[in-house]
Order: sequence, then C-alpha cells, then structure tokens
Amino acid sequence: MRNYEKGFWIEKNIGNNSFHYEEREKKGEKLKIYVAKLIEGTIKDIKIGENPSIRGKNENNKIIFYNGLKNFVKIKGKQIYIFDNHNHALYFWYIMQEKYLLKKGANLIHIDQHSDLKDGKHIENINIENIFYLTNYILNVGNYIIPAQKMGIISNNIQVRTNYKLKEIVSKNFDKESTILNIDLDFWHPDMINDDEKINNVKKIIDKIKYITISTSPYFIDQKIAINILKKLLQ
Repeated sequence: MRNYEKGFWIEKNIGNNSFHYEEREKKGEKLKIYVAKLIEGTIKDIKIGENPSIRGKNENNKIIFYNGLKNFVKIKGKQIYIFDNHNHALYFWYIMQEKYLLKKGANLIHIDQHSDLKDGKHIENINIENIFYLTNYILNVGNYIIPAQKMGIISNNIQVRTNYKLKEIVSKNFDKESTILNIDLDFWHPDMINDDEKINNVKKIIDKIKYITISTSPYFIDQKIAINILKKLLQ
C-alpha cells in the first residue's frame, strides 16, 4: 500500500493535528503528530508506538499527547485493517473497493461510542492519491463518514452506539460483498457497560462480515485496554 509504506509526520494546523493547535502554539509545545506505516501481519503486531498520533484535553483540562500504534496492520489473508485514529478508515474503504471487490456504495455498520458524523470536506476527483490526502490532511476522527457517503464509497450507515442497538443487529445477516464493519474500540471505554455478552455479540458480527476496519482510538480509550479488547475480538 504505497501511501502508507512508511510513517510520516503532520506538522501543519490540519487534520487531526488541528485539535487545540493555536492553544498549544501559544504555549510553545510541539505541534506535530505521527502517522504510522502499514504492514501485513497478525494481532501480535498491534503494539503501542512511541510517537503522538493526536493531542487533546484530559479530565483535568490539560492538553496532552496520546501515542498511536507502532504500525497499522492488515491482517494476513483477511480484509481487516487496524489503525489508531478513525479517519484512516476512509482510505482503507477505498482500497477495499479498488483492490478487493467490495461493492461501491457499501452498507456501513458503525460500532462506536461516537457517531463520527460531523460533515467534512469531500472531493470530486476520486483516486488513491487524493483519497490519501483527504484522509490524512483534511479530515479528522469525527468527520469522515459523511464525505464517504457523498463520494459514493458507502451508502447506508447503521449506527451502533449502545448495547441495546448491538443486540438488535447481531442476529441479522449482511451481504459480505457490500457491507463494511467499522469498529472503534472506544465502544469498550470503562464508562460504558462492558461484559462478555458485548464481546461475543461483536464477534458474531465479525464472523459474518468480510470487510472490517478497526480503530484503537488513542484519544478516547487507553491503548492497553483497546489492544486487550482487540485480541478478544479477533482470537
């Protein structure tokens, strides 16, 4: 995947680096975030990196950095992509359609603590380079779904933000060639209701769907917790 063949820094006031940029700048803080490279591997390759992938305010209203993943990982033999900030999903949805027979205008099952439905910029000239630029330098963790709809990459958007909604869809069947499962591991934030049934229900959905994107969401959940949940879901 040539656009993620090596890691890179984002230093300008754009994308995920725009969060609290001016406030950080006034304090003389470091202003860049890191985007990891993509490798093919297994869940054993999912590790916390040493570089900040996003910055935000903690519970004490202090701006701190949150380290992302050491590498983004495509699971060997499967169409499962794992990354840190959720906007990267857009690029991988495009790749799934261009290389791996996912139908355009796919249905999206979005399992997340947040809707990610803020409206962001979309593009008319759709190609791999432009999608990569849009994903990394324009959009952020909260506004990538509506642009994907406007560009025809996805169509229907099923929002799963509660255990109740999860139970509602777990028994449904989905067309494997026209459905994306998009998971944010902050769905298991400690403030939410978490139990074995929740894990098992998501695993049942994973077993039904071929195309899957998973965000470890460093801003919204401790990455050690996120990786532990990920292992339960995929092992």
